[in-house]
Amino acid sequence: HYDTPTLSLVKSLPNISALPPLCAAGDTLYLDLDETLISAEPDAAEVSAKALANALHQHGADPSSSWEAACFVWEAFQGPCAVKPTEGGATIAALLELRQRGLHMVGITARAPSVSRETELQLERCGILRFLSPLTLGDISEAEGPTMPPLTHRHGIIYCTGSRKVHRTPNPH
Repeated sequence: HYDTPTLSLVKSLPNISALPPLCAAGDTLYLDLDETLISAEPDAAEVSAKALANALHQHGADPSSSWEAACFVWEAFQGPCAVKPTEGGATIAALLELRQRGLHMVGITARAPSVSRETELQLERCGILRFLSPLTLGDISEAEGPTMPPLTHRHGIIYCTGSRKVHRTPNPH
């Protein structure tokens, strides 16, 4: 059950420049990383992982194994891949304005904590890590069995854990 008033606080924006006018000092923003704050080169992007999973499935692999293999390859690409702020200088300018106005920013991602170092390095290379709250809370939920690690908060980023997605067949479209 989702609380409708709470969901009404979630906004979809045309670009990141539209964000600062909606915020007040003291607000905490939870910002998605991939394709919102940072964009990776095509081979390391989520769309490529979905295409790989689809191709493996079309060649006879079961959907769960296809998606697990695609996630494994995607994670392996995260360390060496080229990344950039999704909207270039506009991303940095918006984050700088928000920080100067006293807002707190937390990154949120479907990535697993196993790629936290790679994620932090990507954000650092893009000049974005400095805007996220340096707080680390550790595990903020309990594990749900061996294939569903807990939600983890490290260095201003909440890792929702990509392994949770292994149990769902991705939509290739």
